[in-house]
Amino acid sequence: MIMPMREVLMKNQQKTLEMLDCKEIFFSTLNDCIKITENCTCNKEGLASNQEEADTKVVLHYKSALASSLNKSIILRSPSGDTDITIIMIEKFIEERANCFLDYGSGQNRMGLWLNSVDLNKPLKECLIGFHAFTGNYFVSSFFRNGKELCRKVLETNPKFYHAFQNLGVNWNLSDAIFDLLEEFVCFAYGYRRKSVNFVRHQMFQAKYKKHSKIVDLSLSPPCQSVLKLHGRPANFVAKMWKSSDEAKLQIPEISHHGWKSTGEIKWLVREFPDDVEELLLNPELDELDDDKIFDRDFESEEESDFDS
Repeated sequence: MIMPMREVLMKNQQKTLEMLDCKEIFFSTLNDCIKITENCTCNKEGLASNQEEADTKVVLHYKSALASSLNKSIILRSPSGDTDITIIMIEKFIEERANCFLDYGSGQNRMGLWLNSVDLNKPLKECLIGFHAFTGNYFVSSFFRNGKELCRKVLETNPKFYHAFQNLGVNWNLSDAIFDLLEEFVCFAYGYRRKSVNFVRHQMFQAKYKKHSKIVDLSLSPPCQSVLKLHGRPANFVAKMWKSSDEAKLQIPEISHHGWKSTGEIKWLVREFPDDVEELLLNPELDELDDDKIFDRDFESEEESDFDS
């Protein structure tokens, strides 16, 4: 649909400009951008971007408009009030010398937000992209019943996690040091001042198990470490894309190395089913042990984290 729309615009320049009440239109596709005016149509090399997402292309166009604008006021039109654009703009591209407004909604619900008015201290503002990428968005899942509001409170009351979110997306690959901090952050979000999500899962299961509860809902527990790593890689990838919004051309690595499959299939942690049904059986050596000892033996050496009270 994009290319036919482009052809229609190019063939009906005058009518389109009058209908939209503007003097020029920039029409961006993958690796290409054209400028349409009343008198001509030309390519804009500086705005030709290989970024696929409209959110990042909008930011690139914002920077270009800001450079050429005389009144230094830019309006970003987003009917849905896109959260991604808002987060990207507030962290990286709002400047004191320019006014930026987000125009969102439609009809009687159409509203405007002056993005310059968002008041956050600088360290916390530098966390926004990483925080949004990690705690849930269109590309990365959120934590069940541990939404952004709860995660925000954990972040605001524990500045030691600023470093993790400020550096998420600085590189294409998620470092072990940043992941360790993110893992500890998840533990805090689930109410435990620990560093290991596996330990927290064990503690939460034990609390239910010792009460002889007939139902142990593991969805209320944090993801295990292997799942959290699979969560962290795409979160880091998305954060890197957002932080590179003002770059027209990126050397984007293969997404299959960052938590996805290029075929659209599910990326299993190890495998979906065991090769042999015997793998589901209990280890005979453990059958003679008391249940609590089985659960406790791997966690005896777990140490509490350094919590800044």
